Amino acid sequence: MRYRVILACMASMAAAAVSAQTSYDAFQLMGEDLNGTARYVGMGGAMNAFGNDISVMAKNPAGIGTYVTDEVNTTLSFSWSGTDLRNEGLINGANVTSYSDRSHSDLRVGFDNASFVMVMPCFDNGSPFRSMNIGFSYHRLRDSRRSLDYYDYFRSKDGNFVFREMSDVLKNRVNAYDFNVSFNCNDSFYWGMTVETLDASFSSDGFFYDSFRTSLDDDPQPYTKLSRYIDASARGWSFKGGAIYRPQSGNLRFGLAFSTPTFFHVNQYYTDYQYALDGEIKDGKPYDMEVPYDLTSPWTLNASIGYSAGRNAIGLEYEYNAVGGTRMNCDDREVVTQCGDLHYKSYSVLRVGYETNISNVSLRCGYNYTFPRFHDDAVKYRGWYDEKSGKFYGDTPFNGERYDWEYENVMDAHTFTAGIGYCSKPNEDGEQFYVDGTFMYNLKRSEFCLGEYADDPIARYNTGTGRVLLTVGVLF
Repeated sequence: MRYRVILACMASMAAAAVSAQTSYDAFQLMGEDLNGTARYVGMGGAMNAFGNDISVMAKNPAGIGTYVTDEVNTTLSFSWSGTDLRNEGLINGANVTSYSDRSHSDLRVGFDNASFVMVMPCFDNGSPFRSMNIGFSYHRLRDSRRSLDYYDYFRSKDGNFVFREMSDVLKNRVNAYDFNVSFNCNDSFYWGMTVETLDASFSSDGFFYDSFRTSLDDDPQPYTKLSRYIDASARGWSFKGGAIYRPQSGNLRFGLAFSTPTFFHVNQYYTDYQYALDGEIKDGKPYDMEVPYDLTSPWTLNASIGYSAGRNAIGLEYEYNAVGGTRMNCDDREVVTQCGDLHYKSYSVLRVGYETNISNVSLRCGYNYTFPRFHDDAVKYRGWYDEKSGKFYGDTPFNGERYDWEYENVMDAHTFTAGIGYCSKPNEDGEQFYVDGTFMYNLKRSEFCLGEYADDPIARYNTGTGRVLLTVGVLF
């Protein structure tokens, strides 16, 4: 077979006699988009030193300890995305031209958040504890859809005109359920913890077509033609802890928090229909397999600082995700050719947000920068081809049979946010009603390789996602 990216230096690892998935499958279940209440997103998520927003329980659980009144809220979102791909490169020493139709997803409506906080004051005047607060939040960590169309053409060594087409629709969804308890000590030190459970899924639905012509006047002949479908579902949990310190004098707040890895159990289904493969006509019968495996995501450390003066507030955050401990296990055995730092980078996220209040109206803006998450030279590792024996050796039996060769290395991302909010004055019972709206735009840069040939060039593309969030809530 002519296809397949080779990493001969990893050949000794291929003896693991278990079925498994690749790092690129696992990545679809890890990470998160900027999401939460419209106020939290409007400030770019840089609120974890301030607290007083339900969404902070997922990043710094101590933030719920800053509440002095009960609260309940819910959030709706409206989102869309578009993809733009471009590339120049060589195959077999010849120029290859690739392009993509700009692909847009339909407008999607989501129910992104439903949360409450209950404040339980401590009435013992001799105790430093002012309150113990309990919170619950359902929120959507990730809800994305990426449509990618790839076309290229080039002249092969034997003089044929080669035309290739690939299409794929990738959907990701991660829902989180946070259970929080936090404490207020003398209105200057807050600490808390959150147990988070998740359910996640992703699917990939697409096809690949490689055809050739001996001359431009001939009809195209299929060389490889197949369609593929992947569907995965997972459940997991993690633990988070954090603290906030607010000096009695001054306008600064300091936050520090951590999160354990999310421990996932995954069931993944793979199906392909082969109509032609390397010039051999096939019958189109489905090949499918179900593969269960366990996955651990990165450890996370979050440090934040907040400054408020009068009606203005600014937040700064640094988050570090350590991927060295990322693991994939099948049948209680680690698959050493996948995950860890073989493909992924430990990466950082920077966040900044600003809010100003004008009477009962608040204006907000924010920015996030996410550093690259894959090594520059990362490739999908499935095995290698031994020309002497004529056999293909996969890192696992299942991965050696897969025919989804393409892979995407997610690089950096920019997120821009802007929002507005209104909060009513307290009524005679002390209740307040508020509504917040935010627009968010995320621009993610990726590198894509079709992976059919060992020297397939890298195509670079951008995925832009827009989202409008609307939050309504009550303080009482």
